[in-house]
Amino acid sequence: MLKPVISIPSFFWPAIKTGVICLVGLLFTNPAGAQLKTSGKTKDSATYLSVGTSKLFVQRQGFDQWTRANFNLTEPYRPNIYVDFGRLYYRADFGLAVNVGSAFETVGGYVGGRLTGARSPIGSWLNLEMGDFLGAFTNIKPPTYNVVPAGQQLQLNYDSFYMSLVSKNYLNFLQYNPRLGRVRIPINMGFFVSAGWQPGKRNWSYGYYDQDSVFHAQRLKPIPRLGKIQATAGVFAGF
Repeated sequence: MLKPVISIPSFFWPAIKTGVICLVGLLFTNPAGAQLKTSGKTKDSATYLSVGTSKLFVQRQGFDQWTRANFNLTEPYRPNIYVDFGRLYYRADFGLAVNVGSAFETVGGYVGGRLTGARSPIGSWLNLEMGDFLGAFTNIKPPTYNVVPAGQQLQLNYDSFYMSLVSKNYLNFLQYNPRLGRVRIPINMGFFVSAGWQPGKRNWSYGYYDQDSVFHAQRLKPIPRLGKIQATAGVFAGF
């Protein structure tokens, strides 16, 4: 079994932190701080956090054959952890979404708009998402000619830019509002599906991160690349 690197690569943290700081600032400027009113009407302006599980699909038969033939390893299709931190503003939304926790992950930002009415039993949104499709493994050791300092942990990385259309759907008719002290917190469940494309280079590299979080590696061409088409499906609860 392959050993994916579950943590988000360190070079993404500056962008993620900037986005989080901006969204938190918007949260404090919005007294409501919730996605829905108790009537089930979608709020015109709100900040929200959604957490759930997802499954990422991509053509990877060539990569699986390569790992079986060379290392007697196969990565199972595990589910990912889905986290979405975003902002609704009238009929528009934007934010950051990640699918992490398995061999292949996505980290991206999105912007889109609402397709349904404010009091629809299912609130549907269509978003354009762009970001990085990633993979990282610590127990695949292809030949490398780099001089590696002693004590460094080598890892095999995959990186590709992606674009996708995401259909996000809130099940407003299942909304409930538990009480936390004197405050009621609207909780809404939903599901999403996406179809994506990796238009650019899809690179494998092998190397290590130094103490300054700089990745030192060489590009590897013999490893089969993943397919350009990807899809994701998942369920979530929004707060």
